[in-house]
Amino acid sequence: MAAAGRAIDAGALGPLATLAAQCAAAAQRAELQGAQRNFFVHVTDILVAALDTHMDLQAGHARRVAQLANRIGREIGLDDARRQRLHFAALLHDVGMLRVERTRQADKRALRQHPVLGHRMLAPIELWADVAPFVLHHHEWFDGSGYPEQLAGDAIPLEARIIGLAEAFDSMTSEASYQPAVLPEEAVRRIEAGSGTQFDPELVRVFLTLARRGDVDVA
Repeated sequence: MAAAGRAIDAGALGPLATLAAQCAAAAQRAELQGAQRNFFVHVTDILVAALDTHMDLQAGHARRVAQLANRIGREIGLDDARRQRLHFAALLHDVGMLRVERTRQADKRALRQHPVLGHRMLAPIELWADVAPFVLHHHEWFDGSGYPEQLAGDAIPLEARIIGLAEAFDSMTSEASYQPAVLPEEAVRRIEAGSGTQFDPELVRVFLTLARRGDVDVA
């Protein structure tokens, strides 16, 4: 019986050793992924700080857009993973502006290039690749008259539609070289007026609910 027991133990050792090795490898991958993610969070913060300096009249814009986008995402029931991607995309939605010279920031033709430039910067990088399409399409309009690809309706990624609305509200209520700020009440009215043309009607409805509750911050 003792010999049989030893045989059983020896037979079980192979699968157990394999399982242990797999668990160790998984733990190492998780640790590496965590370190990698922390690195990209840090780099994202650096890029946002660079944007604040590069676009000094709109300092804080990226973080305000991310905050409002997160609130909309939570209100419509996006899960944590999807809200996290939305958050990073919102923070980086204007990253392409780093490729637009400050002297050309009031040039509409130059400005219209920044989603494409941002997409080119993010798409080759693994941890940002899945948010790059949201950056590319955040200036598309629901009726198809936006840019850069004139997508319409549900063809525009939901996250890009959310960022587009949040970005528009913050831009309206913030001073910029190409437009004066308007009062929050006027910005809310303009968002409502853009339902179905510039903005997704369902997202406008959610935004108006947040505004009535006082959950929309003002620059």
